[in-house]
Amino acid sequence: MCWDDALNDRKKAVTFGDGGYLPEEAVRGCERIFQEESVAIPWKKGDVLLLDNRAVLHARNPFDPPRRILASLCK
Repeated sequence: MCWDDALNDRKKAVTFGDGGYLPEEAVRGCERIFQEESVAIPWKKGDVLLLDNRAVLHARNPFDPPRRILASLCK
């Protein structure tokens, strides 16, 4: 899962508004839904992808370097 890595403990990385932790069962349910609903985008050189952060969740799978990141934020 995207928040389960060397920098994050998945049991503590996502919390409720009051700071309480999500039950493990809820975390596993989210993982299952993320896997079921994921769509892999076949990238080609020069591709650009725009996402509305209010409409979709987004992440990436591990990759082999080199990596070039270009980002732009706008209102």
